[in-house]
Amino acid sequence: MREWEQKYGQHKHRAGRRGIPFELTFKQWLTIWQDSGHLHERGHRQGQYVMARFFGRGSYKIGNVRIITTEDNTHLISAEARARTVRNSRVTRQAHRASEIKDDQHWQFGLRVIPPKDAIATDVAQETSHQRHPMAGTARVGRAQTGP
Repeated sequence: MREWEQKYGQHKHRAGRRGIPFELTFKQWLTIWQDSGHLHERGHRQGQYVMARFFGRGSYKIGNVRIITTEDNTHLISAEARARTVRNSRVTRQAHRASEIKDDQHWQFGLRVIPPKDAIATDVAQETSHQRHPMAGTARVGRAQTGP
């Protein structure tokens, strides 16, 4: 019984860290798990079971939770939550830091936005024409005009 009290405490603590209200008592939590028949299959690995909230919203409370597989729970995650996971992932953060150090590429929504090749070529051409321009050194706004 002590083992399950510890698991309950961990679940409640993790929900609190994620900002999710946890209104289940230990007795309610244990009854939900026992009634599901999956108490000993509880976990976050493939083929195991988790206590999930309906539509991933609201608090952990009677009537708003059910026991489902980890795979089913993954499919219920909203697109916004998936994007947040990508933005906050360790790999994305490391890539972002590396990019800031190596170059000045832009980042949006956790993904690197690389300008099209023709935009880079235009910038290089403008810099080259700017250096040959008789008024080099003065500020010019906009693109160089071609033709008459």
